[in-house]
This record gives sequence, structure tokens and C-alpha cells, in this order.
Amino acid sequence: MENEADFRKEIIDFNPDLIISDYSMPAFDGMTALKIKIQINNTIPFIILTGSMNEETAVACMKAGADDYVIKENLHRLVPAIELAFQKHANVQAIEAAKNALKESELRFKSIFKDNLAVMLVIDPDNHNIVDANQAAENYYGWGLEQLLQKKLDDINAFPSADITSAIGNTREQKQVQFEFKHKKGDGSICDVEIFPSKIEIFNKEYIHLIVHDISERKKVQEELIQSEEKHRHLIENMQEGLIVVDNNDVIQLVNPIFCEMLGYEENELIGKVGNEILLNEADKEFILQKNRNRIKGISERYELNMLKKSGEQITLQMLASSMNDANGIVVGSMAVCFDITERKKAEEKIIILSRAVEQSPTSVIITNQDGAIQYVNAKFCDITGYTKEEVIGKNPRILKSGQHDKNFYENLWDTILTGKDWHGEILNKKKSGELFWVNTQISPVVNENGDINNFVAVIENITGKKKIIEELIVAKRKAETLDKMKTEFLAQMSHEIRTPLNAMMNYTSFLKDDLSADKSKELSEIFESISDSGSRIVRTIDMILNASELQVGGYDYIEKKIDIYGEIIKRVCRDLRHFLESKKLKLRITKLTENTSVLCDEYSIYQTLLNLIDNAIKYTEEGFVDVRLLRNDEDNLQIEIEDTGIGISEKYIDHLFDAFSQEETGYSRKFEGTGLGLSIVKKYCELNRIRIDVKSKKKVGTTFTLTFSE
Repeated sequence: MENEADFRKEIIDFNPDLIISDYSMPAFDGMTALKIKIQINNTIPFIILTGSMNEETAVACMKAGADDYVIKENLHRLVPAIELAFQKHANVQAIEAAKNALKESELRFKSIFKDNLAVMLVIDPDNHNIVDANQAAENYYGWGLEQLLQKKLDDINAFPSADITSAIGNTREQKQVQFEFKHKKGDGSICDVEIFPSKIEIFNKEYIHLIVHDISERKKVQEELIQSEEKHRHLIENMQEGLIVVDNNDVIQLVNPIFCEMLGYEENELIGKVGNEILLNEADKEFILQKNRNRIKGISERYELNMLKKSGEQITLQMLASSMNDANGIVVGSMAVCFDITERKKAEEKIIILSRAVEQSPTSVIITNQDGAIQYVNAKFCDITGYTKEEVIGKNPRILKSGQHDKNFYENLWDTILTGKDWHGEILNKKKSGELFWVNTQISPVVNENGDINNFVAVIENITGKKKIIEELIVAKRKAETLDKMKTEFLAQMSHEIRTPLNAMMNYTSFLKDDLSADKSKELSEIFESISDSGSRIVRTIDMILNASELQVGGYDYIEKKIDIYGEIIKRVCRDLRHFLESKKLKLRITKLTENTSVLCDEYSIYQTLLNLIDNAIKYTEEGFVDVRLLRNDEDNLQIEIEDTGIGISEKYIDHLFDAFSQEETGYSRKFEGTGLGLSIVKKYCELNRIRIDVKSKKKVGTTFTLTFSE
């Protein structure tokens, strides 16, 4: 370059990467060129080339800012010098860039940290020292930066140091990104804070950067909310009524214990379930969905709803339902308070049924107040009396008085019911038409919970027709009793009239038989036996007729006592039938399979029963045997079995065996004699003594009667 001006221009226009200048030039020297370069762009490498240079000149060049110098005699050093200059230049640029970056970082840090409105601290994790704080931290805590830098995090924290160490450790291990602490301020107050920590590195050392948010107000609101929620939850859980909350899709959000108890579910079995799917019959689903749609419109309602318990049982609830709105007033669901009215509904149904029953009752019903004024009458009352309801409401029942009962009768009635007792009796009343009619009346007082009488209820049955029938029956009964008495007296008289001459005839026959005993002709012997048998037959027939008569009119005198059936009855029957057995040439076998043959019974009727049965067994048996067995069954009841090998009884006749005057063979051609009364009397005697009688028989094989005593 010829002069300084050209040099300046070239530097500005060309912006060279390297300048090599001779130390001595015609117009200006290398030191001047170096100064110009430094003024314009100090970053361009500058090498001085000189013919010769002493040490002082070289030092002066380097101090002035030259990157290197090369003696012309040593030009082989020029290339290394250039490379070294470029490297130096690169290092300078890197340092400059680092300085600029640091400056920018400082500006950014100032913007992000120092000037940030959020409270920020930088903590040394090793000793918990506060190493930096921003202006917001100074303002919040009430200490200046110098005061804060003299404190540890433990000094401003109300929690134990161990909690701080744990929090810092979790932050360093990136296990936790948020903490809640209580921090102390310069004025002594303590605030709830939420801390968001993060690791940062400064000059290869790890620090903890804290962003501190004051949450005192939020904690206060939360605490108030918790208290409010606890209060409401306590209220909900201790309600005596059920509570259910659903969203707009009928999904259950909340139920209280009473609701769960009503339906037999646990809370977790209901929450999140669709209410109409788990709690309702198919028929009720559309009903509740319509109610939910009404709720979305903001309509509150009271209604009854049938719900299904977990067991499948149906109950009826009364629902008081209303909408639930969010903070913006938008309906987000429904809430219903529930009352179990199942029992009330049942009671109402019973009342309805009772009301209908009273209204449609075949008897008259009158309800009065405590003063006797009529408050209600049913339709039957109007039918019987001829009065309409309107004509009697408010009136006294005395409008029905016939005048046929004296004052004492009504005083007794009122004295009875006013003491809280029921009165029952017959009253002769008078219809609206004046016609008299009899009623069977029961009057009952109705008392309240305090025991005071509020009402009287009279149930009245028209017994006019019944009274007439009863009077006719009384007359008929008297006539029948007279006839029975006459019949009994007649039978007794006939028995006397027949027995007296018959006994005389039997005695005379016995005398004649004794007088003619020398005449041992077979014919005469048969005549006397025929006369004796015929007489006995007449006596037995008369006894049966009298016994049957006593049983028919209920005049039999039953005397119960302990009887030894074997010792006192069976032996006696055997003695009485000994001649009959001998005449039939049969053997009567008595088998005693139990030692205890005593029972409570009536002696006469048991004797007649066994006499009839054994007599029949002998009568209808031509050959073989008659067995009488005494035993005890599995229930330890005495049984008597009478078995014969006689003619037997046909299967179709057994059903008529105990009918009076009934015989399987009838007419004058029958082979066996008898009146047909014996077994009917046996049956009645067995009933008197609580004896079951069973019969097994087969024609031409034989018959077995079994008597089972009930003890």
C-alpha cells in the first residue's frame, strides 16, 4: 500500500483474513499499519516481516499487538507463523464468542432469575446454603440478598432438616418434582409453600434451583373445603333417609349408607353403575329416564318409585328429586332423597281393602265420635234401616231405638264402652219405615296412643230371620226331646213288659226241664234248648235296641276307669259264650302276647263290643277256630285281634258293615239270624272309647277284626 488511506480502505473493503506488513515502508511503517488494523478490526491476524530486528524491536512489535514477526532471512518460518497466527486468531474468536455467550447468558439469567416475579432460590445441596435469590424472594421473605445468602434452607423451613435432606435427595435422583413445606418470613409469620425443584450445574458444580409458590390461601380454601366436605359427608352419612346422586346419564356418583342398607348393596357395588339397569324393573326404566330429563330442565319433583333390592325383593321408595348444577349453573346430574314407604304402601293397601270390605260387608257398620254422633255408615246399614247416609251422618244412633228396651239396658251399654270394654248383645231396633228388627250388635271403643277414646265402632248383624228360625228350632227341639223321652220311656216299658213274662217263661221252662229230667228223649231235650235259645235271643235283641236308642239320643252314661281287658272282660265273655261254643263244637283260643292289658275305658261298652264281635265270630264259623289275641303295637298301644275261619265278608259289603240294620244276607231265606244292629253299636262304642276298628276278610276264608286302643 502506498499510503495509510489506501491501507484503511483495503481493510474496510476487503476485510482480509491475514495481514503481512513490512516493518519499514516508504510512506509509513509496519507499526503504524498495526495501529490502523487494531483501530478498524483487531481480530485480523497481523505478522510483521523485517530485514533484521533486535530483541527490543521484536518485543515492542508483540506488545503493540502483532501476532508474530519473521526475519526475511528466515522466510521458512513464514508458513508456521501464518498457521500460528490463524490458530491464535481462532482462539481469540472462540474466547470472544464465549464472552458474548456469557454476556447473553448473564442477561438471560437476569431476565429469567433475577427479574422473575416468581420467588426463586438457588441451594447448595451439600450444605443446604442459599447461594442466590432473586428480587421476588427478597420481597417475599422480607430479607435482603445479603441476609438470605447468610442463611441455610433449614433456617427458613419450619419442617425438620431430615425432611429437607430427603427432598433434596429425591430431587437429585429425580424422584420427585414437587414438595410442600412451611416457610418462615422475616416478620415471623409462617406460610404454606409449594416448591418445584430442579437440578442445575454452574461451573461444573451441581446446585438445586427452587421455585417457591405461596399456597397459604389455597391451603386455607382447601382446609375449608375439606371441613365443608367433611361436614356434608357427616350429614349425608348420618341422614335417616337414603340419598343417591347420578349424572345426566343416570350413572351413580354417590350413595349414602342408608340407601345401601335399604337395597342390600355395598357402596362399591353401586358407584359407577347405571341406576336404571341395576335398580329397576324393565317397566320402570322409561319412567325414571323421563324424570331425569325433567331434572336436566331444572324441574324438581316428588314421586314414588319401585326399586329392586340385591336379593330381588321389590320395595317402594318416595323420591324427592332435584337438579345438581356446576359452578357455571349447568345441570350435571340429579340428587334424590329417598324414603322407604314399602310398609306404608302395604298399610295403605290394607286400609283400602279394609275400607272396601267394610263398605261391602254383609253386616252393618256404624262409626261414631266419642259423643255418639254418627260419622260413617256402610251400604248395608242403609239397606237394612232404609236411611240414606246423608240422613244419619251427624245424628245419634238413638234414631233406631224401638222403645222395647228400658233405660237400664242402655245405661249398661254406655257404662261398658266408656270404660274401654267391648259390648255385645242383641237389640230390637226400628227401621225408618217403623218396622222392628232384631240385630246382634258388637260395639268397640277406638282409643288413641294416649288411651283416650276417639270413636266407637258398631258391627250390626240383622238376625230377625235367624231369631225366627231359632224360635222354631227351640219349639222343634222341645217336641223332639218330648218324643225322645216318650220313646225311651216306651222302650223301657216294652223291655219291662217283655222281660217280665219272658223271664217267667224261662223259669217255668227250667222247672219243667228239671221235672222231666227222667225223660231223656232227644226230642224233648232239643225242645227245651230251642226255648232257651229263643228266649236269650229276645233278651239280646231288646238289649241291642235299648243300647242303640241310648247312643242315638246321646243318653249313654260313659264312665271311664282303668280296666284289665283280659282279666275283667275277655274271661267274662268266654264264660258267657261257653254254651254257645259247646253247641257249635268250636274251640276259642286266647293268646296273650303282652302282660299289660290294662287301659282307660268304659267297662260296659267294651264288654258289649267284645261280646258282639266274639259272638259273631262263633255264629258265622261252622268249623275251624276262633282266635283272640292281645298284644302291644310299636306305639305301645293295646290291640285286640279277633280272628275266625267263618264264612267271611265280601269286599263290596265291607263299606256297609257298620250300617245299622245292615246284613249281607237278607230276607227269610237267610241262613244266620240277627237284627243288623250289633256291628253298628260296636262302631259307636269304639268311637266313645277312642278305639280304631279295622276289618280284614275274605269270602269262605274268614274274618279278622282289630281293635287299637288310643292311650
